[in-house]
Amino acid sequence: MGQVIYILAILIIPVLVAYKAGGKQQGVSFAVIILTFGIIFLLLLVPLNVAMPFGSGGDDVYYYRASLIRLSGITDWVDFSQFPQYEQAGFALLLTWIGQITGDSLYHRKAINVLFYLLLAITWFKIGKIVIGERQAKLFGLFILLALPLWYHWIFLLKDMVIIYLQSLFLSSLVYLLFTNVKHVSTYIKMVIVTFLLIPFRVQLVAVNALLFLVAGNLQLFTPLSSKTRKFILVITVILFFLFLDMLLEVDFIETMGARGRLRSYDIQTIILITEHSGILLVERSIGSYILMPLNFIVITLNGFWNILTPPIAKSIVAYKEHEHVFGLLCIPWALYGAPLAIAGILMSMRFKIKKAMNTDAVNYWIPMYVFTILYFVIYILVQSSRWIMPVYPVLVALSCYGWIKMQASKKIMFLSGSGALMLIMILMLFLRSR
Repeated sequence: MGQVIYILAILIIPVLVAYKAGGKQQGVSFAVIILTFGIIFLLLLVPLNVAMPFGSGGDDVYYYRASLIRLSGITDWVDFSQFPQYEQAGFALLLTWIGQITGDSLYHRKAINVLFYLLLAITWFKIGKIVIGERQAKLFGLFILLALPLWYHWIFLLKDMVIIYLQSLFLSSLVYLLFTNVKHVSTYIKMVIVTFLLIPFRVQLVAVNALLFLVAGNLQLFTPLSSKTRKFILVITVILFFLFLDMLLEVDFIETMGARGRLRSYDIQTIILITEHSGILLVERSIGSYILMPLNFIVITLNGFWNILTPPIAKSIVAYKEHEHVFGLLCIPWALYGAPLAIAGILMSMRFKIKKAMNTDAVNYWIPMYVFTILYFVIYILVQSSRWIMPVYPVLVALSCYGWIKMQASKKIMFLSGSGALMLIMILMLFLRSR
């Protein structure tokens, strides 16, 4: 009975959220889309879970095994110390909560990422309402649902979907603050809560959110506002920026929230250690590697974080080794359809008239998303991990949607047919390579 209620909740929660987000005009239609995709994903997960229960990185296996414990008291439900083997224990505790309801089922643990995926689509629908308007906002959500590389993160038991959702939620709050006339305190509180929830999953991203918020606060000061509103924004920006930094500096608090280890807390000694470690890495890298870093970042992100053309790079992504062909198949449609549209979206979003450079929606609406992407490029330089920059992917999906909307109808037909032919060829090549 618990399993049935759990699956129903996986479907009902996003449907209700979608209905509210869509409002009177689009609430019903968008809720139907979310419900349809939710049912499809949960049905697909049944055979996929049987055929491919675990990936090869080991993370999902360890998460599953760790979540098999039983919680006896109320304090156990919020006790991250039960998972000393993890430097970030948030996902293990979340899966343990699910285990109390559904038992030892791996399928039901994977289903939680379907919930976050559906909520991710709704979040980008809300962003779409601001960026491209009410009528076409559903396309943002639909493109997210059709972004096949993201499917990998509910096919296997990985924490990345939670992180991607939380970061998109934070980004949506920034877009709301920058491009609506309403400055609700509740939006700031939402951003604090989202950042707080990131700590058990990837504490370093608190610093990213602090910088994003600082940039957004400064951008708001350049918009037409009353003197009273300007003072409010200035005060709240300073307070929340230092609040985010204080989260990182409080070692005991960070450890209580499930983040432990030398590089997870940010006291003075840790900052010195990280600085020295990063300095050594930066010095050891060749000049050629720095020249290629922007190109590598662009290639990896545009290919759905898996470089189809160079298998050695794909094989270096730890979580994708054994099921490389699965992730490759998921990335082919994106590489042929999504990536070209994303490039077109980037170019179109940067087009503006010189006389109205700061007033065009094509420029202003994308500024926080470009800042978001630049910050993750810095992360990529420091950690050289494609999984760490996955939160950028929904931004590229949104840009591909924007490119599709702005493309002429005649060119859309040529684009779809040409990319379809190339996709069939690449799927055949990947199939032959995997045999």
